[in-house]
Amino acid sequence: MQSIPMIFPISSLASALIGAGGALIVALVVAYIGYKRYLHERAHQQETLLNALFGELANIYEHYSYAKNELPTSTSDAKELRLRLQWSKYGKLQSTENIDQYGFLSASDIRLFLQLGLRIRNNDVLLDLLLADIPAMTQDDLASANKRMDYPIETTRDLINRLVEKRPGLRNVLIVIEKDLGTI
Repeated sequence: MQSIPMIFPISSLASALIGAGGALIVALVVAYIGYKRYLHERAHQQETLLNALFGELANIYEHYSYAKNELPTSTSDAKELRLRLQWSKYGKLQSTENIDQYGFLSASDIRLFLQLGLRIRNNDVLLDLLLADIPAMTQDDLASANKRMDYPIETTRDLINRLVEKRPGLRNVLIVIEKDLGTI
């Protein structure tokens, strides 16, 4: 019986397998570390976006709370009326520019947020129309403008509470805002 000659000695094969196994382990460790870093970066980005969104919502909440209370009920002082109406305008909602970045929010939250942007725009359009013809403005117009400020206040309050549920550490900021507004 003739033996089959070995092309590679067993020790060379073992060394090759150990080297390949070691390379595989190193590749798995590097992939794991890379994945952990990706998750950390993603969490940091979401945290940053959540802070920015919370800040903008808190600003809207405060703005409309003050604007609603400071809006005159009388049309007798045109200069004061013009000033208060101009101050009541909010302007563009910055966070809606890149809504795709807020994919970590629920669809319901994103819908509310987009609706808030539309209502703010519509309120500003109404205020511009009232400012364009101050002499024709009535107390009913002022009451209507005042009433329209309720939606941004309620919606931002709802969204802020939802964000606080996602990140309880924001509750302290909310408490400061409520103290500033005198709501607590």
